[in-house]
Formats: sequence, structure tokens, C-alpha cells
Amino acid sequence: MDTTRLLTRLEVRRVAADLRRRHQWRLLALFRLSACCGLRASEIAGLNTDDLRVHGDRPVVVVRSGKGARPRSVPLWWDRQTLLDLREWQSRQGTRKGPLLVTHLGTRPTRLSIWRWWRQALAVLPEERRSRIRVHDGRHTFATRAAHKHALAAVRDALGHSSISTTSVYLHAEEDDGKIGSMW
Repeated sequence: MDTTRLLTRLEVRRVAADLRRRHQWRLLALFRLSACCGLRASEIAGLNTDDLRVHGDRPVVVVRSGKGARPRSVPLWWDRQTLLDLREWQSRQGTRKGPLLVTHLGTRPTRLSIWRWWRQALAVLPEERRSRIRVHDGRHTFATRAAHKHALAAVRDALGHSSISTTSVYLHAEEDDGKIGSMW
């Protein structure tokens, strides 16, 4: 794993703050789902509005069909600001049913749409960083932070890995500022 492609905590905070400031709620939801929940681009594209369960004691994102067709739930209580941002996104959607994220035509996004939106979401970062960091690097960012903060079995389940040895790879990545404290 190329750790230079992981987003730092500061970058995650800068991107999220910029998107909130610009009222780019769809991009913020996409960014949070990748970098703070560890979803793959295809999983994000496949989410429906009822897969985002942001209320109750244990809010989660339900991934109905991840890699290998394994369903899973990603805890949202691990990061309060991600939960708040996704609650805001959901409240802006009202009672609309269907895809969680939609294109300007009202259709489910393709992986190419997700990739384009990701690049737009990272607009506050310098071009050399934007050009290097892919949507899947958001997943690696989440996995690295989570592996240093939560039980490895819980992280394995959140990522949808079949083997804990796959998840343990993320324990070897260096923390960007040496602090294990909060996720972001």
C-alpha cells in the first residue's frame, strides 16, 4: 500500500470544511462515504436512501452487496462529524426514495460519475495531491485510521474483508501525525 496516497487528518478536515462552506452536500456525502466509512466507488453508487440509517443508538451505512456479494454494516458512531454530515445530507433528501446519490439527470451515478465527483470534492487540496488520490484511497485512509483505533475484527467487518489478515495490513501504515486519538 502506498501510504503517500492516504489522506492526512488535516486533509480530511480541510476537504469536509470546504465542502460544507460551499454547500456541496452531495460531494460531502460522497467524500465521507469513501474516506470516513471505507466504501468502494461501486458500493457508493449502489446505495439507496434507506441504506443510510443515521438515527438510533447505532447508526450505520448498510452495504447490501459489497465485493464478493457480502452485505455489511459500517458503523457511523465511530466518527461523530461523519454522522452529522450524513444526517444533514439525508435531511436535504427529504422523503425521496431510490439512489442515495443521483446525477443531474436524476439517475444512479456510474463509477465514472463517482470518480469525477471525487476530484471535485478534493478541490481545496493542491493539484499534486488531487491528481494522486483516488476514490479507493479514501477507503485505505478509513481502514488505516480505523485499524489503529478499533478492534481489528470490527474493522474487518466494516470493510467487508473475509480474512482478518487482509485487514491487518492497515496496522503497518504509519499514522500521519503520530496521534491515534480521534478518527479525524
